Amino acid sequence: MFNSARCCLMLAALCLMCPSPSWGGASAGAAQPASKAAPEDANAQYERGVHHAKGLGMPRDLGAARSCFEQSAAQGHAEAQFRLGQFYEQGLGGPQDYAAARAWYKKAALQGHAAAQYGLGFLYANGLGGSQDDAAARTWFEKSASQGFVFAQYSLGILYSKGRGGPQDYQLAKLWWEKAAAQGYASAQYNLAVLYARGRGVPKDDALARHWYELAAEQGDVLAQNSLGVLCAQGRGGPQDAEAARAWWEKAARQGYAPAQNNLGAMYAQGQGVPQSFETAVHWWEKAADQNDARAQFSLGIAYAQGLGVQKDIETARTLLEQACAGGEQGACTAAKELPAH
Repeated sequence: MFNSARCCLMLAALCLMCPSPSWGGASAGAAQPASKAAPEDANAQYERGVHHAKGLGMPRDLGAARSCFEQSAAQGHAEAQFRLGQFYEQGLGGPQDYAAARAWYKKAALQGHAAAQYGLGFLYANGLGGSQDDAAARTWFEKSASQGFVFAQYSLGILYSKGRGGPQDYQLAKLWWEKAAAQGYASAQYNLAVLYARGRGVPKDDALARHWYELAAEQGDVLAQNSLGVLCAQGRGGPQDAEAARAWWEKAARQGYAPAQNNLGAMYAQGQGVPQSFETAVHWWEKAADQNDARAQFSLGIAYAQGLGVQKDIETARTLLEQACAGGEQGACTAAKELPAH
């Protein structure tokens, strides 16, 4: 399922999808001109809407902006139709209405407006404002993606990778993610890395996986930072580098990513490339365990059971191991049973 926060569709353990376009126009960073047939007053109404929306030379008034966009959109102004669709989708200047958003996006999309085509595909993919229709979402994403709209390129890759709206096709997913990745879109770079790391639709290639993970990681993508740390720690796709692994895991961990926090804890507990420190291990495991990471709960439970980096506490150990067991860590189930009775 797509979502408007970042888009999370899973390709195994990866989090995908993208946000609705912000104030930026019909394509990434560029505004779509109005239809040539639109009368001049439609352009003026649209410009007044922009001024109200942004508070340019007047107090910001989203209700007034919505009214201006509606007057302009009714005359066929494509950019106003798109903006009005955004206002209805997001509930700006009035009630949220996905059905109205879908209708206005479609009017602009039929005029070739790339961002509206993406917005319409997004609503179809999520079943917002009407029935869910992945085939329609794929159609509209493709129209937008063909104009270079990066979110649509990324999202189209998701549909192909999951077989939504048509046959599953990793080659086409790869093609569209490469186009989005070439525009610097970190999530597409991450997904390409996953394809190469797992050999999905392409020959398995850890060097290419490491390349794409690094590009995404450098932009702050926590999934890529964690995965790059794994490759560095294991020496896959390049030299084994414990210091680089620690650095990437720490970047992801400081962003609150629980698997990276768990990995850091394990690294310090084992003294792999860093001085062994159970106290530091416990610090990171606690952060991950607080987010219900079962592996961290398991490790932290063992630490409390044995007094490693913390004062020995059997009852705390029992609680953590039972939580880890409930989270699917079978070893924790066994360990909990082996603790001394209450």
